[in-house]
Amino acid sequence: MIEQIGGVFLYSNSPKALAEWYQKAFQLEYQFEMEDSLFGLSLFYTDEQQQKRYVVFSIAKAKEPLSESREKTFTLNLRVKDMDAQLAHLKQAGVDYRGPEIHEEGKFAWIQDPDGNYLEMWEDPGQQAN
Repeated sequence: MIEQIGGVFLYSNSPKALAEWYQKAFQLEYQFEMEDSLFGLSLFYTDEQQQKRYVVFSIAKAKEPLSESREKTFTLNLRVKDMDAQLAHLKQAGVDYRGPEIHEEGKFAWIQDPDGNYLEMWEDPGQQAN
């Protein structure tokens, strides 16, 4: 049985360029970097038992060249604290997005990273300012 997500690991032909894009789009501060081929950080949270936990977010050099035409088969959902502020930041950074849309489950917007990975941004309804 799965308890939590332990990490997200993206593989890229150009990990440094992709890491720089995520840094620009989401203001990420990478905690470790290895020779322009691995970038990572830990995202901390507190679980239901008040234990401190983390999820790893990593961008690494693909072991074999990835085809530009490969079909994407997943969406990475990123939880954001303030969707309006995040979208304003993306607009200022020159990143195109779709949305936002407000649903019972929260506020959503979507983008693609330079490698074509689908990203869904989600603001929990309990955090929405509106």
